[in-house]
Amino acid sequence: MKRAEAFSKRIVDVSLSSIGLLLFTPLMLIIAVVIKATEGGPVIFREYRLGLSQQLFLIYKFRTLATGVDGPPVAPGDDPRIHTVGHLLRRYHLDELPQLVNVLRGEMSLVGPRPMKPSHGQLVQPRVLSQLLSVKPGLTGADALAFIAEDDCLTGHPAASTLYAHYLLPEKIRYQLQYIQQQSLWLDLRLLYRTLRDGFSADTYQRSLLQLSRLLPANRSHLTSTPTTKRERQ
Repeated sequence: MKRAEAFSKRIVDVSLSSIGLLLFTPLMLIIAVVIKATEGGPVIFREYRLGLSQQLFLIYKFRTLATGVDGPPVAPGDDPRIHTVGHLLRRYHLDELPQLVNVLRGEMSLVGPRPMKPSHGQLVQPRVLSQLLSVKPGLTGADALAFIAEDDCLTGHPAASTLYAHYLLPEKIRYQLQYIQQQSLWLDLRLLYRTLRDGFSADTYQRSLLQLSRLLPANRSHLTSTPTTKRERQ
């Protein structure tokens, strides 16, 4: 991306994330109160992710998992750690709203590859990882829209983290690399429009669920669960 386009992208990020924070503050306050009242514990979940040029940064989300309970790094839709409000937040990706702060701070962009866990970064070839981290991670993007039904796709199998790492992560990376090769301000605006248009669409969700399910092997008996951790989904 040329310097002028990068400058324009940053202006769009600051402007729209500021507007988004103003518009969504009432909803975010309601979510925070409900989580605190029904689940107790912290409202915001923080975790290190890989950012531009492999710099680590703390990503912000509304907490959707019970506190003090260990489990795999990827939480499918039927994960018992997900609290009642968490199911709703994850289904519509409302848990991602605090990342508008990450965008405003310059750690993320509104559009870009979804932020990657350091543990997942270790599974990627260094050359490919360098390409993926040549741009800021995004709040939404082509990979986010394609993987909108990721949680439910992994439902029903104890080795969700293994399935994700071996079958879904490579496809997600393919979407991310394609975006990086084609990135432009116009493409960003189109993806933002698609996010607003399709983010709550049941048809979009079902198409994503079908496409992602096709990536998984029919016979999964050879798969085993990965070591436990407290981390949330990608």
